[in-house]
Amino acid sequence: MVQFKVLKFSVLPNEAHANYANNAIETFEDAGEVVVVALGQLLNEFKDWCALENIGIHWVRKDALTVLIVAADKDMDRALVGLLKYVRSLRYSSQPGFSAAAERVIIMLDGYGRVYEKAYEAQEGAVNAILWQFANTYAEDANLLSLGAWIADLTSTFEKFKLLLAQRDVHSLEKPTMPFKQVRKGLEGSYHKIVKIINAAALLGLQPEFAVLINRLNPEIDRLNAEFHRAKHDIAHAE
Repeated sequence: MVQFKVLKFSVLPNEAHANYANNAIETFEDAGEVVVVALGQLLNEFKDWCALENIGIHWVRKDALTVLIVAADKDMDRALVGLLKYVRSLRYSSQPGFSAAAERVIIMLDGYGRVYEKAYEAQEGAVNAILWQFANTYAEDANLLSLGAWIADLTSTFEKFKLLLAQRDVHSLEKPTMPFKQVRKGLEGSYHKIVKIINAAALLGLQPEFAVLINRLNPEIDRLNAEFHRAKHDIAHAE
């Protein structure tokens, strides 16, 4: 009779660990009422552990995003300060109209204050407004002063910064109270209990749903074991 293959949970990286657990939940629930009833409270316990692991994964992602946001913020600050310094240098130009155009742009930029010292959300709003000004009210001045490359640089760094902020908001969760290593251990223990129940039911051969369920998950177990058989899990990095 078909049985679950042994999943080498301990060598799976956090993302693969969580993905398999979430996929297993869907597979258990999709298997039908016979399987859900047979698992009973064990399935709820497993879902609770999965929820805790998902929170931990999101926290790790958010932590990593913080580093990326800091770097993107520095790039955007560099682009903005470089643009401002360049425009300030043009106020002394002898070319017709340059000085006046530079003064107008400087007044506009100074109106937003020291943007690079503001909080992230305030920076996002200010730079977005500055780029709008260049595309509309100050389009002629920007064209006269040949600010296209500077504005393109600011736009590029701003878009990256804005995207990372949006991703941070999506993953914004409270820091998990339980160590990630403990969560993984609890999830694995819960999973092995479920595997024993399903294997026992499949061995009796009274309900075909159990064999179908096992056959659906075994290929994924084979893939993970093959892909990560030499991998070391990254619990330490998560914590």
